[in-house]
Amino acid sequence: MILTEKQIFDLIQKPSNPYIKIWKEENTRLSLFTNGGDVSAFLEKIKNFENRDQKELRNKIARSTKDLMSYLLNPVNKVFSATGHNVVYNFTTKANSKKFKEYIQEIPQGISVFKWMETYWKEAYISDPNSVILIESNKEGQAYPTLKSIQRIRDYKKTWEGFEYIIFEPIKVKIGEEEVDIFRVYDDGKDSYFKLGKSTAELITIPGYESIVNELKYVPAISPTDKIDTKTGGYLPFISVIDEILGEYLNDSSVHSIYKFLHGFPIFWSYAMKCVTCEGTGHITKRGTNEKITCPTCNGKAIKVSNDVSDGVRLPIPKNDQPKLAPDIAGYVSPDIDAWDAQIKELKSMRKDMHFALWGTYTEEEKSHTATGRFIDEQPVNDALWPISDSGQNIYSKILGYMANMMYQESKDSCKSYWGKRFLVETPDQLWDKYISAKKEMAPLSSLDDRYKKYLNAEYRNDAEMLDQKMKEMYVEPFAHYTISDLKGNISIEMLSKKVMYSEWICTAPDFKKNVKQLKSEFDEYFNINYKPVKDGITTED
Repeated sequence: MILTEKQIFDLIQKPSNPYIKIWKEENTRLSLFTNGGDVSAFLEKIKNFENRDQKELRNKIARSTKDLMSYLLNPVNKVFSATGHNVVYNFTTKANSKKFKEYIQEIPQGISVFKWMETYWKEAYISDPNSVILIESNKEGQAYPTLKSIQRIRDYKKTWEGFEYIIFEPIKVKIGEEEVDIFRVYDDGKDSYFKLGKSTAELITIPGYESIVNELKYVPAISPTDKIDTKTGGYLPFISVIDEILGEYLNDSSVHSIYKFLHGFPIFWSYAMKCVTCEGTGHITKRGTNEKITCPTCNGKAIKVSNDVSDGVRLPIPKNDQPKLAPDIAGYVSPDIDAWDAQIKELKSMRKDMHFALWGTYTEEEKSHTATGRFIDEQPVNDALWPISDSGQNIYSKILGYMANMMYQESKDSCKSYWGKRFLVETPDQLWDKYISAKKEMAPLSSLDDRYKKYLNAEYRNDAEMLDQKMKEMYVEPFAHYTISDLKGNISIEMLSKKVMYSEWICTAPDFKKNVKQLKSEFDEYFNINYKPVKDGITTED
């Protein structure tokens, strides 16, 4: 679709998409939940329980839920740390394919396209689903993805095939002596800037805001999710299932915060004791005269108004008919701990409910000094991560396809991404325990290989070089899943010696940048040189 200047004028004045405003309000609210900010506008006044001053105080001390959201959304990161990611490139020439593979490892933003997905797409998927991923290009012809929040969009029209046009919110630009609002318009024929005239949109041609002919003949834009909102025809944020309880949690959390602020301090009390300066009279005699003046220590109150840490209280020994005062002459009035505990219990319950709504299970705390959180059941988490990964790989494929089309005129479908589904949900300790259990149960070698690989992927998920080395070690080491004690009496002396000598070979610091076949060959050579066969209990050397 190619918009005329009159159509642009009308759409700026009255956008065709009636839900843009609703989506902006939704994003503002969800962004507060996930990224923090001024929560006062979202806190509700509790009728008949707080006045205006109390509400203003609660606004000041209330905090956002971004720490809670970090906890709730942490499993999403498993999508990016999963193993098995792969991209198939169907380019017309190998040269273009090679250059493109190298290019996407560092786009103009200084990161890889995959890292861009983790940084920008993830946030849009969670809380800004009606935003737009727009593929831009610089003067050098390098294409790269950008995320345009729904807050920056005035209007757009989308079909199943893609976007027909996008009109962005205005930016102020000085033209001559006049500061005007200019609107960026991207459609099938142009990427241009306009200002509003009296009855039509007027094209702007100033440095930095040049009109560009869209040679692609389509708008290279992508929606960041595929979760359809059947009510609006737009898209649902990942956290849509908990947005209502998040608002309730924000209010309840602020009530607890105000309770701590106003009533969280114990109140000290003590029996009144006479002032030591005036001896309880409230006045003293001015030095050198008989004039009575107000006691400067107690200001005439006749009682002690402050204490020093070295002060003591001396009580007369009570007689038979006198009550014993000590130790009840001073103390603290404690806050209502029951109310405090009830508030904390309710907040914890809500956290648990939200976690279950997102992931279908809860986390528990390990009974150890590390207090590491672990899932009670990992399968629901894997089930919940699968559609996120599917959505991510589809968006990633489209981004790469549009970039390849812009840079090398390859087909928009020239890149097909497959994201790994081996999500590292379990901790390394859990996976190690499962591996050891499988060994004890004498599981098949293929099962042991699979469980050991899962353990390695979890243990070295942040160290790709060490992960690669440990994987190669598993393939090179003879009988990798068994100890020397396990093998004694079950294999030949030569093979047992080879198992023993593997640890010696590792100490020679082999180059693990080599492939498994090369490493196996080097180890075999080391063994053949250093192994001394045993015959009738005597080595051949003897």
